[in-house]
Amino acid sequence: ITKEEGEEAKVAPMNVLPLHRGDSDFAAYFNEEVRRYLEENYGADALYNEGLKVYTTINPTYQKYAEEALRNGLRVLDKRQGWRKDKRNLSEQGIENLEELEKPFKDEESGETMLSSWLKPYLEENEIIEAVVLSVERREAKVKVKEYTGKLTNKDIAWTKSKGNNLKNLIREGDVIHVKIKKIDEEKKELLVSLDQEPILEGAFLAIESQTGQIKAMVGGFDFKRLKFNQATQALRQPGSVIKPIIYT
Repeated sequence: ITKEEGEEAKVAPMNVLPLHRGDSDFAAYFNEEVRRYLEENYGADALYNEGLKVYTTINPTYQKYAEEALRNGLRVLDKRQGWRKDKRNLSEQGIENLEELEKPFKDEESGETMLSSWLKPYLEENEIIEAVVLSVERREAKVKVKEYTGKLTNKDIAWTKSKGNNLKNLIREGDVIHVKIKKIDEEKKELLVSLDQEPILEGAFLAIESQTGQIKAMVGGFDFKRLKFNQATQALRQPGSVIKPIIYT
């Protein structure tokens, strides 16, 4: 550009485009299943270099409901087993200044990315996310989520089976826990959260149109980032009591 154009660009107002809130994890198990099929049948070179156009039968609405149903169902079932004290503690790992944590970091020993759920650029109400416990009392705890400070109370924790609903029996300072965001105050950067837990159980969901055999929804597990093994296609479980097919005609 010319010098004059450069000077004009310096003083021109900067237009900020709205954040695109796409979900790269949507139908992750199905997408991986399609990718593997294409690579096995057409080769990696064709898949990655020839610009293939791929049309699938997935129904986004069905898929959304399937993912929500499976995840919510696994959470409910997991909570019936009570609270698990298998939480990672950052203080015990020698990490100081917990209140200054605002983004994910790598564990020097394992190379694992800690607090990876903080990579998401925004927070939403009813979202379940990792939090770091800053302090804890019997009825209330203070937690950290990115640049936000959260208030965690002992309401709605009967599922933990804690005697007297005492938070001190459940969590410690430095623990990495999961919380559900109830309310967000963007101005004060404050949250109201409730205690939650990531299930260790796995499950699968597969919806097939009986007339055509087309797959309308596929969920291969609780979280693709956690486990890429597809329970719907790779588990090879025995039929019978394990599967209760429902056919709509």
